[in-house]
Amino acid sequence: MTQQHDENQRAAEATGWALLAPYREPEAVSASRYSIRARQAFTSLLDDIERGTFGASVLMLWEASRGSRRTGEWVDLIDVCAAAEVRIHVTTHNRTYDPSNSRDRRTLLEDAIDSEYESSKLSDRVTRAMAANAQSGRPHGHIPYGFRRIYDDRSGALIRQEPEPETSVHVAELFERVRAGDSLRSIERDWSRRGIVNKSGRPFGAAHLRSLLDIRAYVGDRSHKGTVYPDAWEAIVTRETWQAVRSILSNPSRRTNRPGRGKYQVSMIARCGVCTGPMVGSPATDTRRRVEAVYRCQANHVVIGLAALDEHVRQVVSAYLVRPDVRVALTAASMNNAEVQVARDRAAAVRGELDDLYTRGADGTISPGGVAAMEPGIVKRLETAQGALDGLQTPSALSGIFGSDKNPEAVLKTLSTERLRAVYGLVCAPDLLGVPHVGRSAHKGPNQPPVNERVEWRRTTARVGVRPCVSS
Repeated sequence: MTQQHDENQRAAEATGWALLAPYREPEAVSASRYSIRARQAFTSLLDDIERGTFGASVLMLWEASRGSRRTGEWVDLIDVCAAAEVRIHVTTHNRTYDPSNSRDRRTLLEDAIDSEYESSKLSDRVTRAMAANAQSGRPHGHIPYGFRRIYDDRSGALIRQEPEPETSVHVAELFERVRAGDSLRSIERDWSRRGIVNKSGRPFGAAHLRSLLDIRAYVGDRSHKGTVYPDAWEAIVTRETWQAVRSILSNPSRRTNRPGRGKYQVSMIARCGVCTGPMVGSPATDTRRRVEAVYRCQANHVVIGLAALDEHVRQVVSAYLVRPDVRVALTAASMNNAEVQVARDRAAAVRGELDDLYTRGADGTISPGGVAAMEPGIVKRLETAQGALDGLQTPSALSGIFGSDKNPEAVLKTLSTERLRAVYGLVCAPDLLGVPHVGRSAHKGPNQPPVNERVEWRRTTARVGVRPCVSS
């Protein structure tokens, strides 16, 4: 831009013209007909010439394409210059044109047609190159969080895109936690506490985390103009996890705002052994913590130490989840359940249909346009089938807890309060583990009996570890 202006300046001095302030776009805006951004300076130029406020008799252009690469805009410029008797000087031509002269007008219009034609050829070449790059699995644009790109040391050519070891684990964690039921706000708070930051060095916000869940690159897909090319690079997230998260995010019943969040692990889950009302958490009453945080019955029948009850509930739930019969019950006997098997087969069939579509698109059996037309319908059916399967299998609150290499107690220790509440809300039910009811202490003062002596787990049909309530 500066070089063009300097050449115009020298041409004006050689001709004896006084060069006035140039019309400049505030940002780099292409004159191509493919540009979608408005050319504010060009619009101002036309307005000034039409209103008679242009203030000069000659319009200088470095080359004809600087006026416009759109024939229609060129015609408008030529017409207003002819009407205002403003000549057009093209520096690279070293010639001044009179737009009211028919021969000069034809020359200017021919330049406009040539400029538009060159712009169109360039756009076609770029479009073909972009499509070829996409089909060959070459990445484009900014590098998604969690990936890195490897370049040749000598030529600088791109070799591949691959997961970045330090950040890709955070991406995988994000998808797994959302699949398990964690909210984006809870992940935001946890990552901020752990010092996990984005590429700009700032903590992740919930909106940014939500945008990461929309990036198909994490399953190894390369997208271009509605066409998806699978397995373009190593995936960070499995397709199964991706589809499960998509089902969660697209569920119309999913709430993205809440009237409040549980701050304490068993608030409203544990019950008073006297009135059966809910126990709620109360923080320490002074900064020195001389009075500890507690759970108390809303009618003040029962008070118990918060940390002690949290630990007791976690231990009892951990022991319960270790039992093989409980695992079978909580997973809805998914290995032998006929309804689950039908849902699993249906999801597998649709997933195979989608994989086959991608394969046929990659080998040229189906055109890219055909893949783009068929893909949305198949993906929608897969999301529906996967959502139905997820609803029949392990509840999302227990995701990641069961498995041959899993220790439920160790897993529960790592969960956020929100996840723990989801787990407790599921298993601390009358027809499963039972509902924890806290009885009154046998005596007052600091030396209280063990928590397990005050808690009974009441079930609908039987009671586990029942102890009588003792009046204080």
